[in-house]
Amino acid sequence: MSKYIGIFVFVFSLFSLGVHAGESFRFRVYLKDKGDSGYTLDNPEEYLSKESVERRNRQGISVSESDLPIAQAYLDTLSANGGKPVLESKWFSTVVVSSPDSLVAERLLRLPIGSGKVTRKSIFLGRRMIRHGLCQ
Repeated sequence: MSKYIGIFVFVFSLFSLGVHAGESFRFRVYLKDKGDSGYTLDNPEEYLSKESVERRNRQGISVSESDLPIAQAYLDTLSANGGKPVLESKWFSTVVVSSPDSLVAERLLRLPIGSGKVTRKSIFLGRRMIRHGLCQ
């Protein structure tokens, strides 16, 4: 019985080391536009919080194109090409994606939805960030 427990502990240890030792690369993808999200400037309540709409009305700030969300089809395209969307910036029309593959940036650069610029945000080794950089 102790033999099986020892084997189990050994295999579990190898598995847990493999999970934490994997690299994770993050890239910021600059989009050429936001695509057709299906939302319009006429109904900001559909994509902005109630508080945001009320604050804008109080301060006289109108809703603009920069407030529209990024189209789900764009996020799906990034996912289909190896980048898992982690963070979106609708104001800057960018998406931060994560991937275990460092070469995914090359695929993302060639996408028709992109502006031709991909910035490497950081590289994670397990849970520890090891460097920043730029790849274009």
